[in-house]
Amino acid sequence: MEITLKNIKKKYGSTVALSQFSCTFSDGEFSSLLGPSGCGKSTLLQLVSGILKPDEGEILMDGVPVDEACFENINIGYVFQDFSLYPDMKGFDNIAFPLTNQRKHGCSRKERKAQIAAKVTEIARLLRIEELLGRYPRELSGGQQQRVAIGRALVKEPDILLMDEPFANLDKKLANDLRDEIREIQKKLRITTIFVTHNQGDAIAVSDRIFLMESGHLMQEGTADDLYTAPANLFVADFISQFGINLIRRDEAAQYGLSKVTELFAKEKNCFFVALRPEQLMLEPAENGGEGYTVLSSAYNGLFAVHTLQKEAVRLCAVGLMPFSPGETVTVSVKNKMFGFTENGNKINS
Repeated sequence: MEITLKNIKKKYGSTVALSQFSCTFSDGEFSSLLGPSGCGKSTLLQLVSGILKPDEGEILMDGVPVDEACFENINIGYVFQDFSLYPDMKGFDNIAFPLTNQRKHGCSRKERKAQIAAKVTEIARLLRIEELLGRYPRELSGGQQQRVAIGRALVKEPDILLMDEPFANLDKKLANDLRDEIREIQKKLRITTIFVTHNQGDAIAVSDRIFLMESGHLMQEGTADDLYTAPANLFVADFISQFGINLIRRDEAAQYGLSKVTELFAKEKNCFFVALRPEQLMLEPAENGGEGYTVLSSAYNGLFAVHTLQKEAVRLCAVGLMPFSPGETVTVSVKNKMFGFTENGNKINS
C-alpha cells in the first residue's frame, strides 16, 4: 500500500511537531524515519496509523484520501518500543490476539481455531520463536518479548507495518540480529513498512529509502547512498556520518593547511563552511619530522583506526586503515570530494 502525506501540520498546544510535511512511502518498501529525538518521527507514525489526526493537510492510501473512519478498514500492524504484551497471556495467545476478534463467515469455531493456530505457528517459525509460544512474558528476555510483539503485528498480514524504535531497549548485538531478521521477513512478505529510529546505522542497514527529519521538517529523502554522497545541507552531512564531520570555516581555512579546502573557498565566494568526513582524509608519516599534524590519539579496532590530530589551534578527526602512535607527526591531504555550504547551511552546487 502506498502512503502519501500532503502538507501535514500537527501541533501540541503552541508546539509545532510537524510543519507542512509532505512525503510518499512507496508500496512494499522499507522506509525509515530518521532524526534526533523530538523531530516529529513518532508523531508522523501515529498520524499514519490513525491514532492522531492532522490539524492541516491530508493522508492518502493508494491515492485515496482517508479520514478517522477509514482507518478502521485499513489493516495496520504496530510495533511499539515497550513491547506492550498482555502479561496474563502466553506467547501463543499474545500473537494470536489480533485474529481472535476477526470473524470468518462459513467457518466453524473449530476450523477457525485451527486456522489461527496455523498462522501463529507460521509467524513463530519466521521469527524463530516456536519454543516461546508456551511461555508468559515474565518468562521471556527483552529480545524474546520484542519478537513476540513483532509476531503479533505480523500475524494479521498487515498492509502497513509501523515500528516505533522497536530495538531501543535491546543490547546492540541482539538489536542488530533482530533488525536484520525483520528486514528479511519484510522482503519476503512485501509489506509497506515505516521504521522510526534515531540510529543512523539501523536506518542505513535496512532501508530502501530514508526520510531524514529535523524540527518537524523533512530535510532530505533518498537512499542511504544519496544522503551520504550528496547531502542537501549541513545538517544531513553531519547526521549521516559514523564519525561526524570536520567543519572548517572560511576565516579559519589557512590554519588547516589543506590546499583543496583553500581552493574551494577561493572558487566559491558564497561558501562559508567546508565539511570533510574523517574517512575523506589521507594520512602519511611526515618525512624527517617535517611540518604536519601531531597525533593526539589513535584508536584501532583491527579494521580501521580513528585518529585525533592537532596542528597549533585546530584539530581534525581522520579514519584510516593503520594506527599511528600518539606524538607522531603526519601530513594530511584530502583524497576525494568535499562538501561546501553557505552560512545558512545550504549546499553549494559545485
